[in-house]
Amino acid sequence: MNKRKIGNILIYILVMILSLFIIYPFLWLVANSLKTPHDFAVNSLSLIPHTWVWSNYINAFTVGNIGHDFINSLIITSGALFIILVFAYLASYSLARMHFPGRNAILVVFVSTMILPIQILALPIFKLEIMLHISNTYLGMILPYAAAFISFSIFILSTFIRKLPFDIEEAAFIDGASRLRTVWSIVLPLTKPAFATIIVFDFMSIWNEFNLALILLQNPDLKTLPLAMNNFTQSFGQTNYNQLFAALTIITIPVVVVYIIFQKQFISGLTQGSVKE
Repeated sequence: MNKRKIGNILIYILVMILSLFIIYPFLWLVANSLKTPHDFAVNSLSLIPHTWVWSNYINAFTVGNIGHDFINSLIITSGALFIILVFAYLASYSLARMHFPGRNAILVVFVSTMILPIQILALPIFKLEIMLHISNTYLGMILPYAAAFISFSIFILSTFIRKLPFDIEEAAFIDGASRLRTVWSIVLPLTKPAFATIIVFDFMSIWNEFNLALILLQNPDLKTLPLAMNNFTQSFGQTNYNQLFAALTIITIPVVVVYIIFQKQFISGLTQGSVKE
């Protein structure tokens, strides 16, 4: 066995060990979501429940009202993502392909806003929503989330589009294609890796966001899943960890599903989109 094969075997072993460290917390979460409180207290490190308690998931939906909050999070996250993808793509194409005064300055402004945590803008946003009469509404959550993450999306998309060869678009123009047709039929399919990167990152960030939702949402009927975690307490103030773990598992599943769906394009976007020559 030569040194190269030995090196590959060592790399595979190292990757497997690292994978176990990464996947173990999720397996631990799922396993403890299926245990009784006594089983969790006595043998919390075990990945095999002594008694499989599926009722923890039922209680997560009934006691914690996870089903209703799941729909709220889905509406808010999907609405914000739709706005981000549409406006970020149009703005990114304009900044990457069209030449006009102040183009670079506009891009710098977008990128500079990425350093501002959305939490420091919560109070101005709250007052503005009251003035616009959109507080405690889906729109009142969708617009701030879209505004918070659109700068990151424009940065990723504009960088990716700049790296695309312009010869393809020139050929389309020569064949008589309009700018709109070129943007829709030529450039858009080529930007799938960048779109996948944006969808995965923005979906995960909006889906799990807590602080802004805590400030802007006073209506309990509109609370999102991160806010719903506060409901998993018993009458004596003790947290029912098994039901909490079941709820956390439910929250985690959509993020995992989104990553699996866009996995191939997401990895391509990370490895090519921003460093492509």
